[in-house]
Amino acid sequence: MECRHGEVEANVHATEDLDRVVPALRSLLGEGPLLLEVYFGHHGNRIVRVYAYLRDCAPLLRRICEEVGAQALRGHPDGMYVRLDKQALVLGRLEPGVGDDVVRIRFRAVKGGPC
Repeated sequence: MECRHGEVEANVHATEDLDRVVPALRSLLGEGPLLLEVYFGHHGNRIVRVYAYLRDCAPLLRRICEEVGAQALRGHPDGMYVRLDKQALVLGRLEPGVGDDVVRIRFRAVKGGPC
């Protein structure tokens, strides 16, 4: 499997502990830069968007294939994407996620099949 690059994004809401989510993302992604942007919701609640750009996304794609499975990956014209359960990630597990409270990962230009 080969991928050109990856993008990881998660929103951390005011009711969540940023000091738990960021280390969980670091354990998933390794030591790369994370961009944190602070926004405010309709009612003034703080939302932190955490974003990472991965130049070498093959190790993460391989890990997701091994621990979550190819069935969690979805295709789009530029590659593949997966949504992981953010709460499970904080607890140290990789599980497919549904809804909006997820870690979104996009793999661009996946060649040779995802897994």
